[in-house]
Amino acid sequence: MENVLGLRSAAGGEYFTRVQYEARTLGHSAGRPGYRVHGQVEDAWDLGVPQKRRRQLIVGVRGDLPGYFLPELHPAPRAIPKINLGTAICDLPILRAGGGENERDYNRTRRAEHIRQFGDTARNFLFRVLEIGHAEKLTNHVARPHNDRDLRDFALLKEGENSAIAMRDRGIEFEFPYDKSSFKDRYTRQSRRKPCSTIMAHLSKDGLMFIHPTQNRSFTPREAARIQSFPDWFHFPSARTHAFRLIGNAVPPLVGEAVGTSVKSFLERIDMKSKAIKFGLAPLPRDEKEAVNWILPLLDLGDRALRGIPKEEFKRAWYSIAFLHAGLHPDSALEHGNRIGRKMRELVSLGHLEPRLLKPYYKQSGWPVVLAPIAKEAWRRYESGVLKEDEFYCSDAQMAGMCYRCPDLIEKVCGARNRLGRERRTQITA
Repeated sequence: MENVLGLRSAAGGEYFTRVQYEARTLGHSAGRPGYRVHGQVEDAWDLGVPQKRRRQLIVGVRGDLPGYFLPELHPAPRAIPKINLGTAICDLPILRAGGGENERDYNRTRRAEHIRQFGDTARNFLFRVLEIGHAEKLTNHVARPHNDRDLRDFALLKEGENSAIAMRDRGIEFEFPYDKSSFKDRYTRQSRRKPCSTIMAHLSKDGLMFIHPTQNRSFTPREAARIQSFPDWFHFPSARTHAFRLIGNAVPPLVGEAVGTSVKSFLERIDMKSKAIKFGLAPLPRDEKEAVNWILPLLDLGDRALRGIPKEEFKRAWYSIAFLHAGLHPDSALEHGNRIGRKMRELVSLGHLEPRLLKPYYKQSGWPVVLAPIAKEAWRRYESGVLKEDEFYCSDAQMAGMCYRCPDLIEKVCGARNRLGRERRTQITA
């Protein structure tokens, strides 16, 4: 799932908590496994999208599948991280406010000059991301009209400057009639040398925050679509308001591709692990009772005492948590929220657990309250390099616990993959 960062704080964090809680318990009343979920924040600029766009992702893996989805996304192979605005749009034909056509020829001379100016970065973005070779015509490159007052105000702005900075630093007096104490940044001229501001659905109402770096007008739908990383062959409605709303609400394709690539790699790792039931981490608990015994000495210790626990003793306890609680994700362990659950609705079959290893627990993260300090210490050791990545994301321990409780898990995972493969082959043959 993808949403704005405001999801985290909306209604005091209630929505953020409910999404994760309900995902974990989804289908439990019907005997289904629910999802192991965690939240992560991603910056689209790091993933090759030429704008400042940070978004909240919530990722879920079905609870009966082993492995942790790691939080760091990598750019799609064709993406160029931290690309600037000018590279994305400055080959397009020059327009005046209100000018343009819904379908026209490209200006190939301007494109050639653009590639000479920006080099291989521009060539790669145009041909690999925007896929201009598959677009016979340029579409949706139509500028909205602006009144003369706005156009005169636009002309006062330097590239990369907004009206607040122009009034403060250069003493510019704008004509716009809005309260200048509340709407100081009413206008913004974007910069070719930086990422664009976040493309939003509000573009359907006006483009005053998205003035072209060098032309006296706001962005066209095609320019907004390019800033979102949509290919040029993708057609949007001719109605400008509708087009801007669709573009602003969309997940950028390059972000979707980065997520898809990571999901594919994760599923392939599951397949590899399912074929080799050798666990690389040690020591792992032999059963639930031993796992509980390895955790108990660390319960009720303060931060200072936990820091003093020897590495091997701490790892035994950390692996034991994964062994017992396969539905928890280490990345959720720093964001518990403040809502406490007393009734454990999540499926557990842990006969040797004392009650406090199950509840009370944090509804947002799913972590039992008593285990939160251990998770915090694990994060500290991971970030300082004491715990390696495979020790922190101890999927071997998680899988060992799942196999202990469900010995046919490996066959189940392999069988599902083989069955899916047979279904696909049958479809292709048909």
